[in-house]
Amino acid sequence: MKMNIVVLIIISLFLNQACGNKENNCHETIIFENRTSRTLYVTSSYLYPDTSTFAGIPNPVLAPTNTKIFPNESNTSVFWGKDCIELAYKDLIPSDTMMIYIFDAEVLETEEWSDVIHDYKVLIRYDLSQNDLKYLDWKVTYPPTEAMKDMKMYPPYGQ
Repeated sequence: MKMNIVVLIIISLFLNQACGNKENNCHETIIFENRTSRTLYVTSSYLYPDTSTFAGIPNPVLAPTNTKIFPNESNTSVFWGKDCIELAYKDLIPSDTMMIYIFDAEVLETEEWSDVIHDYKVLIRYDLSQNDLKYLDWKVTYPPTEAMKDMKMYPPYGQ
C-alpha cells in the first residue's frame, strides 16, 4: 500500500513538472489583429531562413475559417496550437524564427495561387522570434505597430 502511494506521488511530481506553469510560461495561441479596412488571409511557416518561396505553405483560401480575418477584427485560431507555442520554438532549426505571411484577400480570391507564389504577392512577411512575440505580448497586428519597427519584416517597417 505504501509503495502505491509513493509511486502515485512520484508520478504526480513528474506530471506537474512536465506541465510547468501554464499560466505564465505557456501560450497556446497568438492573437492576430487586422487594423485595416480590408479582409486579410494570414498563414505561417517555420522554414526560416528560406524566405524566397512558399514551400510547404498551402493556399490560405483553402482553410478560410482559420486564416481569414475580416476588417478591424482579431483572430485567435490562425496561430493556435494544442501545446505551448514556446515548445514549438525549441524545435526550430537552424533558427528560432516563425514567418508570418499576410495576404490581401482580394488577391488570393481572384488570382491563381501559383501566380501569388511566383510574383511573391504578400502584403508583408514578419520573421518573428519567440522573444519578439513575448515583447508583443503574443499579439501580432497588421499593419505593423511602432513596437514592431525593429523586428524583421519584408518589406521593412515604414516602406
